[in-house]
Amino acid sequence: MFGRRDNRKKRSKTERLKEGASSIRDTVAAVTPYVLLGVVAIAVTLGIFRGYLYLADSAYLEIQSVEVTGVQWADREQLTHRAGLLRGVHIFDVDPDEARRALESNSWVKEARVDRQLPSTVRVHITERQPAALLVDSGYTVLDGHGRVIKTVEADNAVADLLTLPLLTGLSKREVQQPAGRTQVKRALTAVDYYRRLGLDADNHGISELHLEPVLGLTLVTESGTEIQLGPRDWRVRLDRLEKVRAKLAKRGIEPAYLLLDHRLGPDGRLRRVTVGRAAKDRPSTATGTDNDIE
Repeated sequence: MFGRRDNRKKRSKTERLKEGASSIRDTVAAVTPYVLLGVVAIAVTLGIFRGYLYLADSAYLEIQSVEVTGVQWADREQLTHRAGLLRGVHIFDVDPDEARRALESNSWVKEARVDRQLPSTVRVHITERQPAALLVDSGYTVLDGHGRVIKTVEADNAVADLLTLPLLTGLSKREVQQPAGRTQVKRALTAVDYYRRLGLDADNHGISELHLEPVLGLTLVTESGTEIQLGPRDWRVRLDRLEKVRAKLAKRGIEPAYLLLDHRLGPDGRLRRVTVGRAAKDRPSTATGTDNDIE
């Protein structure tokens, strides 16, 4: 048999080496851009990381200023300490939501907002609960316009402006903290607000005290000492009549010690009777008349 004959031309070793080198060059040329991109990405990442480490330890991002707005009654320093907003603290160590919750745990704070302003400022805006009266019961308890307790204060340590609030008497702190008592206080404070909106608090007639009793209802005491007895209900109707009653008494030269406006209303909504108590220089006396008589 004849042996198999190989017709292919054998390549020399040199040719094979040249072909391999060319293949390697092509591969390197194709891969090089990706390698360079990878190197650049690693370098940038390392640079960012090293920059972060530098800033993390740098005083550049430490809190230098805490700006607080909206505060009238609360203690600013106490608020910032409560929220951990202190000079020297790194600004990225401040969690705005956590700081907000800490601020809102203060009895004066209704709402709070905390914003970081790089590089070194924190801005805080506070919405406070507004005091409306001082409950007198073994001390002073500040109440808001909804009859809710804000805090208890000592007369010696109270902010001066708090002591100008109307005093609330006739109820205990325990009663005020019950839903029924809180509702009663809210109604009384709403009546006081209506009194002011009517302009009845002018000329030394501002309200200095509110007295609430289950039977007699609401009595307002003015800065001049006049007691205005409004009874247990229909307070707005009685206050609507009060201005005319006062004007009539002024014409007669009567300075009432008290005005009893809690008699029943007639079918037309007018007061059937108004009792006026006045103190003469020598002796006290009272005058009672119908609504028509007064007006």
